Amino acid sequence: MRSKRIIIIGGGFGGIRAAKDLEKHVYKDAEILLIDKDGYHEFSSDYYKIASLRLSEKQSKTAENGLSLKQKFHALRGSSIISLKDIIDENKIRIMIDEVLRIDAENKCVKTANNGSIDYTWLIVAAGSVSDFYSIEGIRDYALELKTANDALNIRNSIDELFISKGKHETIRLVICGGGYTGCELAGELIDYVHDLSGIHDHPKENFSILIVESKDRLIPPASRWASEKTQKHLTRKGVKISLQSHIIKATPTDIKTKEGDSFDYDVLIWTAGVKAGPICETIKGAELDDKKRLVVDEYLKVPPYDNIFAIGDSAFYKKNNSAMTAQNAIIQGRFVAYFLKRTIHKMHVFSYHFHESSFIIPLGGKYAIADIKNIKISGFVAWLMRRFIALNYFSSILDLRRSWKMWRKNDWK
Repeated sequence: MRSKRIIIIGGGFGGIRAAKDLEKHVYKDAEILLIDKDGYHEFSSDYYKIASLRLSEKQSKTAENGLSLKQKFHALRGSSIISLKDIIDENKIRIMIDEVLRIDAENKCVKTANNGSIDYTWLIVAAGSVSDFYSIEGIRDYALELKTANDALNIRNSIDELFISKGKHETIRLVICGGGYTGCELAGELIDYVHDLSGIHDHPKENFSILIVESKDRLIPPASRWASEKTQKHLTRKGVKISLQSHIIKATPTDIKTKEGDSFDYDVLIWTAGVKAGPICETIKGAELDDKKRLVVDEYLKVPPYDNIFAIGDSAFYKKNNSAMTAQNAIIQGRFVAYFLKRTIHKMHVFSYHFHESSFIIPLGGKYAIADIKNIKISGFVAWLMRRFIALNYFSSILDLRRSWKMWRKNDWK
């Protein structure tokens, strides 16, 4: 009977990496419990592609293809979602589909919606993030989010419906709030998609616009200036409009207003301007939070004052190194916590976590991407190809060979 228990909250990039590594080295020494409210892992890096599913003219205009269209949507959603049961060896790790409502750190237990209170020896908080609307009036009511596969489908459906309902010469305006990674990736893919729709519906391309509204003085502020300038140049060339240093203060059903006095009309409004840690982080009594509600961690990714609680990915903030909230960092941190617990359980020396400088590959529609990896700066097809192989490497790290290849091929959209 194993007397120790490790609980992982969240089946995202960090939680899955921690679980897979613990599955190899620790399952005989401690019970491992992975709690996730949905029961599946979402490959969120490609949500922007779901939002821009391209259909043939026949699929778009012919009613009798309704069933095949639903099947296409189902397949598309499935291309970004993997059941936890396909990833985790349930002989070594127990999966619980439930929502953690509160962490009682003092009594070393989590409170769940359906399974009551569960004790832990060690806890890994990998609860991901939610949209942060910064209390801007109207944004929560009128803007679409891009945090789940369903959100992506909602965006795609909203755009499709506009082309059906709007007159041939009526203007269609799409406004993306936020010029970070997600906003730029989405804009780059959507501009190609709407050009396809324009041809299918005989809607003049000049009567459609995509606008990115960004509060900083450049796109993708966490990236290098080279990547920012390259991104802006490419998106502008494709026809995306960009408004920098524009601070949104209000959204109405028809427009957004900025502190600078501008007003931008829209038909579809999408919010990609900010995220914060999931609300579960706020339930840990005595833990320090940053302005994004992330748990402040030490050099071992522990959450002071507790020696047995770790935070990773979007749930964690280290004051000496403000790492970007990316899948890449979540995976690296998940691997470190698994290493820490393995060596702690086996009574071996543990080295502190080394915070990494983030590397980025930013896809901007079609087979074009921008890669900014340490001293390597590449744009175009080669960067896109690099990203494809990184995706294959990721799938093969969490799935068997057959499933990883199948997932990668499903993810290989034209």
